[in-house]
Amino acid sequence: MLLCLFEDQHVGNLYPLSLTHHPAQLLVGTKPLCQRVGAIPNMAAITWMGREPIERVLQSHGHAIHQPESTTDTLYLNARLRWHSNLLNHLPLNSQPDSQPGGWILTDGTHLLAARASAIPAHLLVSSTPDQWEGLGLTIIKTDTLKLYSYLWELVEDNARMLMEDAAGLASSTLPDMAGAHVVNPANIIVGEGCSIQPGVVLDASGGAIVFGNNVKVMANAVVVGPCFIGDNSTIKIGAKIYEKTSIGSWCKIGGEVEGSIILGFSNKQHDGFLGHSYLGEWVNLGADTNTSDLKNNYGQVRVTFPWGGVNSGTMFLGSLIGDHSKTGINTMLNTGTVIGVGANIFGGGFPPKFISSFAWGGSGGSEEYDRNKAIQTARTVMLRRNVAMTDAEEELLRGIEYHSSAE
Repeated sequence: MLLCLFEDQHVGNLYPLSLTHHPAQLLVGTKPLCQRVGAIPNMAAITWMGREPIERVLQSHGHAIHQPESTTDTLYLNARLRWHSNLLNHLPLNSQPDSQPGGWILTDGTHLLAARASAIPAHLLVSSTPDQWEGLGLTIIKTDTLKLYSYLWELVEDNARMLMEDAAGLASSTLPDMAGAHVVNPANIIVGEGCSIQPGVVLDASGGAIVFGNNVKVMANAVVVGPCFIGDNSTIKIGAKIYEKTSIGSWCKIGGEVEGSIILGFSNKQHDGFLGHSYLGEWVNLGADTNTSDLKNNYGQVRVTFPWGGVNSGTMFLGSLIGDHSKTGINTMLNTGTVIGVGANIFGGGFPPKFISSFAWGGSGGSEEYDRNKAIQTARTVMLRRNVAMTDAEEELLRGIEYHSSAE
């Protein structure tokens, strides 16, 4: 049985991370969906389906792409699926697909959550709508247990649950030498190989587990509060304050104050400044004293502006959603619910707009389109500093992202 992680027609709502990522790559808890599906039994290989530019990037990194015309026995999982510890119990994995064409669809009544089929072309299945399902000849199974992520802030809100579930499934570890550090509830701290915890560090796992990957460095006088995850080869800077419900990917350098946020790999927030209830992509750099507001003065729900219009987040706490390769200058102030696309360069005094386009150059006084060649060269330079070469497919993807002069 093949496993296919597929994008559906609503993937764009995960903006701005959807511009450069397949949703199965998005971190929540200690890992993304694509790293969780190895628990599915009888799986021969993982394949991916999505938008063509995203598929080309995945291929450039060695991932297998599911062929649209494929009629191989395949388990399809919506890449926006919210994982939970007993999810596999809700998938009828023992139900074999028939040849005429048989199989099943798992749905919440509106969206395709998962399916198994062997005689229907993949592109017809994953693009099908509820009014077409009956015509596919599949058994339709409805559930109100499994859910999808619709917007990035839902991953941020769900992060505490996922951190706790992930930690519960991990084996305890032998803690490294932490002379001079203060540890609260050490049984709830899971540390990978090669980690360094310097004197003066406080690790407080009284409210939830703290999980470190391999080769994590926590510098002197930093405070980390669980539940929290810090990925491989990341560094927590001197005096940093990492609050609960935070996940930090690999190869990040993080300082200042971070609360309830998710940061993908290779991103830096090295200096003082507050990051709260935010989602950051890869290769993001926040300049010194960049601060995100995550609570309105009237304690109301935060409204978010996308290129296609505004959406009420339904939450009181929401900071910024920042796409890959975007950067802020020193003393940048970001209002509640700010959305920054890919490759933007934000600087200057005052609050910039709450929607900032991909490849915008400017700030509160207005912006213009950042020269695409210069932006890509900067991205290439930043990546090479971490010994990562930009692939041709990644460059093609960046060149194809649209610049919006203003939110429509």
